[in-house]
Amino acid sequence: LGRGAVVVGLVATAAIAWSLSGLVIVQTGHRAAHYRLGELQSDMLMSGIHLTLPFPFARTAQFPVESVKAMTVGFVADPRTLSNQPMLWTKPHGDAEFPLVVGDGTELVAINAVVQYRVSDIANDLKAYVTFARDHDAMLRNLSQHVLMSETRTMTLQGLLSTDRARWGRQIRSHLQDEIVRHQLGLEVIQFDVLSIHPPIEVADSFLDIVAARIDAEKEVMEAQAAYLTERRRCEMMAATGVADANAAASVRLTGVMDEALHLEALASVDEL
Repeated sequence: LGRGAVVVGLVATAAIAWSLSGLVIVQTGHRAAHYRLGELQSDMLMSGIHLTLPFPFARTAQFPVESVKAMTVGFVADPRTLSNQPMLWTKPHGDAEFPLVVGDGTELVAINAVVQYRVSDIANDLKAYVTFARDHDAMLRNLSQHVLMSETRTMTLQGLLSTDRARWGRQIRSHLQDEIVRHQLGLEVIQFDVLSIHPPIEVADSFLDIVAARIDAEKEVMEAQAAYLTERRRCEMMAATGVADANAAASVRLTGVMDEALHLEALASVDEL
């Protein structure tokens, strides 16, 4: 009887332990994909405690949906080192850069950007993340580069250098998110920061020389225009002064002539008397 009770107790304990394998604790900031009989369920488990079928009839896989990751686009560097690093045209940014062809294939431009992203917490997106894609980071990097190429294909280097980078970054983020949805990556783009737009490092010095020469030329043109306007105003003032002096002289002569005429009339009147 004692041995039977022990066996029953062991069986009961094993049964309880087995049933507890269906108790799932989803960590804070995570979502869990729920598989039942090997099939992924449409409902994703939120943070908290959930009761599912015991193993092996059910299993879960947890994913961080509040953990934001960062990836460089257009160059290779550690995003964590870029926050306080000046992005000078003539200095390398990271280990390598990948220039883009712009201006109808006649110009090259280097664009340094960082994309911040995370696993989407929307059920359908998370299901897509689990089901379709494999190397999410590599696919996101390829899509980001593709979107950048599409955005710059019809632009010129001069146009890119004068663009509003913050506004352009928001536009790229929107287009990149559309591509992510289309390819069912299950990711959410938080932000796309365009850190720098510049000519390739190899030609940056020459480009700066051209810019400096253009600025000097524009300065000389402005100085010449200013000198022309100054001389024109001086001539106009001299002409106005000359006209005023001539008018004054004419007025004096006219007054003298009128006085002389009155005098002659007075003499003529005396002679008649």
